[in-house]
Amino acid sequence: MTASKKVSIYRKIILAFVIFTLLAIGILTLTQAIFLGNIHNQVCINALKKSAIRISENADSSELRAIADEIFQKYSCKIYLFDNTTKNVLDLTKTDITGCVIDDFSINLLSDISNDAKDAGGSTIYSFVYDSENDIYKSTKFTAMSASSNHSVVHTLYVDGDEPYTVFINMVVTPVGTMLEASRYMMLGVSLVMIIGAILLALYISKTIAKPIIKVNKAAASLGKSNFNTDFAACMSRSSYKEIQELASTLESAQTELSKTDALRKELIANVSHDLRTPLTLISGYSEMMKDFPSEINSENLQTIVDECGRLTSLVEDMLEISKLESGNIPINNENFDITTEIENAVASYSNMLAHGLYKVIFEPSESLFMYADRKMTMQAFYNLLNNALTYTGSDRTVTVRQSVNQNFVRIEVTDTGDGIPKENLPLIFDRYYKIPSEHKRSARGTGLGLSIVRNVITAMGGRYGVRSAVGFGSTFWFELPRAEQ
Repeated sequence: MTASKKVSIYRKIILAFVIFTLLAIGILTLTQAIFLGNIHNQVCINALKKSAIRISENADSSELRAIADEIFQKYSCKIYLFDNTTKNVLDLTKTDITGCVIDDFSINLLSDISNDAKDAGGSTIYSFVYDSENDIYKSTKFTAMSASSNHSVVHTLYVDGDEPYTVFINMVVTPVGTMLEASRYMMLGVSLVMIIGAILLALYISKTIAKPIIKVNKAAASLGKSNFNTDFAACMSRSSYKEIQELASTLESAQTELSKTDALRKELIANVSHDLRTPLTLISGYSEMMKDFPSEINSENLQTIVDECGRLTSLVEDMLEISKLESGNIPINNENFDITTEIENAVASYSNMLAHGLYKVIFEPSESLFMYADRKMTMQAFYNLLNNALTYTGSDRTVTVRQSVNQNFVRIEVTDTGDGIPKENLPLIFDRYYKIPSEHKRSARGTGLGLSIVRNVITAMGGRYGVRSAVGFGSTFWFELPRAEQ
């Protein structure tokens, strides 16, 4: 794994969202500063044009006053009809509006504006700004304007016919209706930009996040096909996201464990095959020999068959026992019991059984101690450690059992004088079916599963276990369980 600082996916998404939000606010502010005036002015013009056309279409209708009032309520504008023949002005909105200036114009000026509209093809737009020093209005063609309460716009629509007339609609620059309409256009544009930005951001995030996940997923699929050479480290090095790093690291650990389990499985097949084949071969061979040669039917040969049958039974029972322990189906019945007396009885029974083989088991208790644990499971762990020590002890054939107190725990140690265990193999010694690479040695009682049973039994009772060993100096296996309260 690289030493560079990793970024959380959540942090990156939040950061991207904050940046995008700030960008959208910036765009909104910039748009408002640059384009709002122009947008608003254009909206004003469109509103004037639509209103003038609507008035002209209903000039002879009885609904004219109602329509004019509706336009007035919406845009706060003044509406006039100027008769080009009689030079009369009809005010369709009696309410005065500050900033609307047509009432201050002379008939001649209205006539001139009407003629300009006629010459321009029917309509013109004028802007009027009041000059307070000279007390007059200055008129220019409508281009860009700044908002002002003294600034109004007049749209003229010349309607030709038998009785030609001109529609005058006068609006201040910042009426509420047109401002809202301009804001709606602006917000629509900004919303569109934000939607496009959100889509691009989503595509970027999905690509940058999904790509390494897809690589890890492909590697995991390869692992599912028992390919234990998958390079999860490469997936980790290509991603800067902490969560993906953690996922790849977890899968890499799982790969290591699966690889180890697969190797142990193969070793199990080899070991169990050996342990099963040998007694079966002996049983088969002795049975056929006694069948062919009845004179060979004696107690020694029969005892060999009985011993080998016992070995098969022990192997099967150990395999069933470890399966039960790992499945958690064995109940634990904790009680206070005298562990010192239990070990003394066990050592005595072993000493009597192994006396003919010149094996010696020495028990060194510190004091009489009581333990709070499951009696049967505790002794099962002890028997497995003792069997293991007897199998691998040295030429002096001596095994030493020690008992001591470690804080509130009772510690049981079983020491042999064998060849010892290499340091690199110590972390694996309690794994299921693991055996130190060496010349295979058969024991009278061992099945190769004892240490794994010890680990599962002690762990189930909440205890601790371990081993100390050095090559050439033997091994000491130990476990600790809670001391009973006195």
